[in-house]
Amino acid sequence: MNVRAYQRFYSVLLGTCLWFCAVFASASEGIFVPIPQDFEKVEMTLLTVDIGPDVYMRFGHTAIRVIDHVAKTDVTYNWGMFDFNEPNFAWRFYQGILMYRMGASSYGSFIRLYRDYEKRTVWEDQINLTTAQKRTLLERIRWQGQPENIRYPYHYFHNNCSTLPRDYFDEALGGRLKPRLVSVSTGLPYRHYVRSNLRENPGIELSLDILMNSNNERIMTVSDEMFLPGKLREYLLDIPAMDDAGQELPIMFLTPRGVPVQHEQQPPRELGDWFWFALIFGFPVVSAVGIRLLQGDTRLSDRFLGVALMIWGLFAGSFGLMMAVSWMLSDHMDLKHNANLWILAPWDYAFLVPGWRLLRGGRPGWVSRWLRSLILVRVTSLVFIAIVAAVGFLKQDIGPILLFAGSLVTILMMDLWVRIAKTNAA
Repeated sequence: MNVRAYQRFYSVLLGTCLWFCAVFASASEGIFVPIPQDFEKVEMTLLTVDIGPDVYMRFGHTAIRVIDHVAKTDVTYNWGMFDFNEPNFAWRFYQGILMYRMGASSYGSFIRLYRDYEKRTVWEDQINLTTAQKRTLLERIRWQGQPENIRYPYHYFHNNCSTLPRDYFDEALGGRLKPRLVSVSTGLPYRHYVRSNLRENPGIELSLDILMNSNNERIMTVSDEMFLPGKLREYLLDIPAMDDAGQELPIMFLTPRGVPVQHEQQPPRELGDWFWFALIFGFPVVSAVGIRLLQGDTRLSDRFLGVALMIWGLFAGSFGLMMAVSWMLSDHMDLKHNANLWILAPWDYAFLVPGWRLLRGGRPGWVSRWLRSLILVRVTSLVFIAIVAAVGFLKQDIGPILLFAGSLVTILMMDLWVRIAKTNAA
């Protein structure tokens, strides 16, 4: 194991230990948030943690730092804590009923975890608030720290560690921040960040692209895009501070504080999951068709056809089953009414039968009657959903799956149809 691997291992180990300590410290009790004696002597900063290589790091993190120079305290508050020991955690997570909680730690602990051990850049920006605005913000944090309020229903886009500070800033400014944010469109759907931010994690980008429905095609406003900690900071750097009457001040809401220690990010992956899927699935499909065209029906072409059918049966059947079960059992609204069920269905598992027989050197003719019906259903459903998407009736973006999976499986079905016809003719 090289030095980098050791550092990564101990980073994850220490981060996990610190995380559990913070969770257990606030699991049964709230967090005491003291009210300063003199708000003139209080500084508040926004801490923005850059993305990291692991899945849970891919969207960054946010915290608010409160420095009381009179009480000599320096505390960071964040809204990204959850408890694996919560009863039925896995099932509640699947159903979309996940409760997160506010956490608190010293500034030093926060920096040691994210900057020193996880090697992620941490930006710190002064939050320019009046005395009254500081009081409003801290009273909101104090309210959330109470045992009955410390937990909140988490949503990765709409209610997370970045949107809650956004809403609390708006409250501190008397509701004058939100109108500036919701009136401007970014022109980007939520799915854009699912694809771009998770591209570095093999399998995750493809899985979520399949499993998430048309809800993720909604175009974000600037306010919506602030679910990303980096975007929260970016937009607040361009918004002026305001006095208690709502008049703009000659300074920005955020002022960069110091120069952060920069950590180099891994270069982005040039080829995404869909490319690799097309390569793995496309090779046996193209090989089966190519050999059959050049050499006729051979045992090698049949085996390539069998491999392709096995890959499709496992891939399409498994994802189809997950989508169907999620629609019925999960309360995640992003997992229901998924148009990809027209392309990937549980009954695609049936293609494992002829695939296995061809792989073993057999012939598909013995199941030709029901197999032909299955091929017709598969191709018809693909053509139908492709037409619906082409004419603009479908809100969900199914472009990649149609291009990389739909086109290849159509070729596969045609080759299988021809193979059955030749077997029966013989």
